[in-house]
Amino acid sequence: MENIYDINKVIAKLENTDNNNGDCFLDFLQTKSINAGVLILKPKQKDTQDPHSLDEIYYIIKGEGCIQIGEKVHPFQSGMCVFVPSNTPHRFFDNNSQLVVLYFFFR
Repeated sequence: MENIYDINKVIAKLENTDNNNGDCFLDFLQTKSINAGVLILKPKQKDTQDPHSLDEIYYIIKGEGCIQIGEKVHPFQSGMCVFVPSNTPHRFFDNNSQLVVLYFFFR
């Protein structure tokens, strides 16, 4: 297992992947206690994720828009962190430019 990850390389790999199956994320770390990856959404691309069974933190690398967490809508921009509790419906939307997000799941 690696200990150092170049997120720019993870982003480049995801951007260069043929995503005909609709995948817009790439995990780069999986251990018994944490999972980490990158999510990229094109402008106005629909976020199709379902609620997760684990707590999640998003770090917004690039972009701005809104995230709905449960019934509440929150604006976000680059540099912000977002916490989503386990089993909570959530989705990104209203991004007018590319959205690049680093995410962490905690077990």
